[in-house]
Amino acid sequence: MYAQWRCNYVNTGSDAEVNSENGLRFVEKIGPTCYTAIGGVAYKYPEGTISNTVQALSLATVVMGAISWCIYLFAACCRFPPPLWLLTSLLCLATAVTEGMVFHYMFNSDVCADTSCSWGTGAKCAISAMTFWSLSCVMTCGVFQQAQAEKNGDDE
Repeated sequence: MYAQWRCNYVNTGSDAEVNSENGLRFVEKIGPTCYTAIGGVAYKYPEGTISNTVQALSLATVVMGAISWCIYLFAACCRFPPPLWLLTSLLCLATAVTEGMVFHYMFNSDVCADTSCSWGTGAKCAISAMTFWSLSCVMTCGVFQQAQAEKNGDDE
């Protein structure tokens, strides 16, 4: 969530500009939902500045990640059928993919088109999150296979 809802996903330097209703504000950092102007003041994006796709993918990443986290939390209390583990594995994969798409679109946004952008703290967190969601996908596939074997009565 740190990568999705903070204004420090991309560091733009001091030469990037974002159009707003009050004129141009120089941008220091951007995120999927907001940007930080020089001086540290955070603003919401004006219409058309950053793609609605980025914001939708960002929201989807948070929602799918929260659902996966809840499934893992309740797995300690109850036994889930194998199809739920397969679904959870696919959900982890989809979360990793949407996280990667947010990363891609943030660095290909209009704000980064005219200036050189560098990774901010949010981007580094997103890379870590993509790695952990991918590992969770693979490990949950193993749990699915184990649950399927137990259901079928195999002793392997």
